[in-house]
Amino acid sequence: MLATSALGVPGVCVYKWDSGTLTPQATLDHWGDSGATDVSINCNNQVVATASEMGEIVLALPETCGPSKPGRPLYSFTPLEDREVRSVCFDPSSRYIACGGEFEHVYIWDLKKKKKVRELKGHAPNGSVACVQYSSDGHLIASGGSGGAV
Repeated sequence: MLATSALGVPGVCVYKWDSGTLTPQATLDHWGDSGATDVSINCNNQVVATASEMGEIVLALPETCGPSKPGRPLYSFTPLEDREVRSVCFDPSSRYIACGGEFEHVYIWDLKKKKKVRELKGHAPNGSVACVQYSSDGHLIASGGSGGAV
């Protein structure tokens, strides 16, 4: 699967890749006029996590929605105290999500417990986190910040 979002534009498009052809699978739009800032698909292509300018992360099942029937969120949460979430990423087990945005820390959320379990510091005070990514084995998280730190 391939998912795309555009800063400042509401919604996320999800496509299925099959034999060199992209087929629209779903359109997810849960934020009104707010734009999606990032999107991540879990390891078995069953759940899409989207981040928004309004500070919300929404989890949805792409196969339950389509261009004519927007899907309902499975679960949504606001990890950064109503600040913009700029990046979201599933860990390889799909139990945890790393996220960052208009805050100088990376947060780890346990999706099973539905709560924040870690706060990773390292970016400049009053800075922001532009991107987060788990390593393929889930043991490392890389993040890039507004000050150029990785």
